[in-house]
Amino acid sequence: MTNDFQMRRRVTFRANFDDDDPVVENAGNVVVPAGHAVMKRIMSSLQNLGVTCSGIEQHSHYGWELDYTSAGTNGWLLLQHPGPWLLIIEHRRSWFSFQNSSEKIKPVLTAVNNALHSSGDFSDIKWFTKASYGRDPNKAGSADPLVE
Repeated sequence: MTNDFQMRRRVTFRANFDDDDPVVENAGNVVVPAGHAVMKRIMSSLQNLGVTCSGIEQHSHYGWELDYTSAGTNGWLLLQHPGPWLLIIEHRRSWFSFQNSSEKIKPVLTAVNNALHSSGDFSDIKWFTKASYGRDPNKAGSADPLVE
């Protein structure tokens, strides 16, 4: 059984379509980050796979987020562009949940993986654990979030 720390919940990829450019203030600060169109495609693909998604909201000055519900579990996705795109998948569990959250998030990870692979809109897809992404986000990563 895999614990939460070992789960591959970070995925990097490239978008094979034009995205919206960030809006920049006169002072050079990003007001609206790039990525809304990318998150919109991911959300649409997830919804087609049966994942319920909230509306997309800007996350601070550097990304886009949405909440999801799938297979009886709730969570959060955050998209940002440190180059290439980075999508972080987090499971939200209640204080009263004693079930293994690693097992509950697996269907969501599979859905995200399928969404990224299904349309040809995304390429160079690499999955990482939190620790492995932090050490070297440019390394090979894994082609699948669940296969060791």
